[in-house]
Formats: sequence, structure tokens, C-alpha cells
Amino acid sequence: MNEEHSRQYAALVTPRTIAPSPAAGIDFLPFVEVWNELQGYETPPLHETMIDWLQSGADRKSACQLLMVFRNAGKSTLIGLYAAWRLKCDPNLRILVISADYALACKMTRNVRRIIERHPAMVELRPKRKELWAADQLTVERSMNLRDPSLLARGIAANIARGSGNLRRC
Repeated sequence: MNEEHSRQYAALVTPRTIAPSPAAGIDFLPFVEVWNELQGYETPPLHETMIDWLQSGADRKSACQLLMVFRNAGKSTLIGLYAAWRLKCDPNLRILVISADYALACKMTRNVRRIIERHPAMVELRPKRKELWAADQLTVERSMNLRDPSLLARGIAANIARGSGNLRRC
């Protein structure tokens, strides 16, 4: 972790009386490092490479990224953290999770929900009304009154409208 990431990590784990701005400029690596520490894990070098690659795509506002890594490499875990981090950076973002089937997409939604519920950087995004959270969708606290949820899960065969999300994760 470089000096800037160390500073951001310290800011994430330091208790606050005032929540930071959602666009506080937190990089993905310190966000993951805090989560891993809470879970009792270390961040392996492979994950650091994937984190850098995902962050670079977000920084470039890349329209398309394809992450292909061997089985059991932690792809789903990192993609769940990535979705939560993107919502941290922009709570008005709408993410469409597309998976091979609906049940798998819902599993990813549950993963992101747990991250939002437990990650110390996500406190201000936790909804005041939990009824906004269902098995296949969730809505975080956000400034805009948007019709679509923050995160929506769908199977690959679902009828998906074109405007169903700013960011799609398969």
C-alpha cells in the first residue's frame, strides 16, 4: 500500500462524528483493505492486481471491462466490493447485476447488501427504511429521487430495459 492509500485507509477506520462526502475520493484498494481486515483476511497480490485494473476502468469511465480469472480466485467477492465502492463514490449510480441465472444474481445482491451493512465507510448509505431492500434489489440513501433501485439483480434470460442501470456487472 502506498502513502496515499495508507492515508485513505486511516481515514476509513478512524471514527467520525460527521460522515464524509460520498465523493471523498477513496480509492478501491483501501476500501478493500478495510473490508479484509474486518473479515480477518489479507489482500493477496492477485487481488491487488485485479483491484488496480478495476479502479483503472472506473477512473477511465470505461464502458466495457471483462475480468477473466481462474475459479476460486475471489472474483465474486471483489466484484461485490467493487459495486459497493462504486455506490460509495456515487450513491446515485444504478447498477444492474446480470448473472447466468436469477438466483446467482440475487446471491451477488446479498453480498453487496452485507458489505453496505458492515463496512465502516458505508454508514451514510445505509437506508433509513429497510423495505427498500429486497432479495433482488436494494436502494441506498442518495440525493436523487430515481425510479430504479441502486442495485438490481437479473438472470441472463430476463427482459432487461435499456435504461436499467448506469453500470452493468455480469
